Amino acid sequence: MSFTAALAGGDILVALAVLIGGGLVELPLEYQFKRLLAHHPVGNWIWDVLGASLFRAIVMVGFVLVAYPALFGLRQAPAIADLLAQGALRLTNLINVAFVLSLLLPLLPLFRQQAGLVMIVQGIVATAMVFGWYADWLGAVSIGPWPGLAPLMVVCGVAVVVHQIALPIGHTLGQRLDDICGSHGLDRIVPHATALVAQGPTILIYGYALGQQLAA
Repeated sequence: MSFTAALAGGDILVALAVLIGGGLVELPLEYQFKRLLAHHPVGNWIWDVLGASLFRAIVMVGFVLVAYPALFGLRQAPAIADLLAQGALRLTNLINVAFVLSLLLPLLPLFRQQAGLVMIVQGIVATAMVFGWYADWLGAVSIGPWPGLAPLMVVCGVAVVVHQIALPIGHTLGQRLDDICGSHGLDRIVPHATALVAQGPTILIYGYALGQQLAA
């Protein structure tokens, strides 16, 4: 299946709806927590470091699972439930890995204060894990999470571009919403939601590149 055909498939459209829905839910959720915890530094820290990170990890994992198998350019594949059932606690492990990445990556200078880049890595790792399960199901031991240098360069380029576009759009949109609603702080919150939604193209390109190994 071509990349454009995969994008037009129902699985991808529903997965994108999950990603957009996650961004829309996160916006009022984070705003309410910020407002309620404004004078509680510990509670605010818990939400920023644990609550928001877990929420984004779940949304990103949900996007990958719903996008399968079209994520890899496949029309026919075992159901995702069948892949999850092949190993113990696979779904739990998937969410845990994405969550731990959201805690550890910000310790590195490149990812500090860059939630969008963290989510890209989360999505790529989750995609690689699901692809590994599918490869195991096929018995294909010669393929893995490395799609090749050229596809990886495209993935990195798209990741940087969409990240740089999503943040100013989110900031501008947040300012407009602050003006309309008479609120304060949305210009700092909305970019988190737009960054989450913007990860879709990067993950789709990476997943499709992985799937092309099966056609080689």
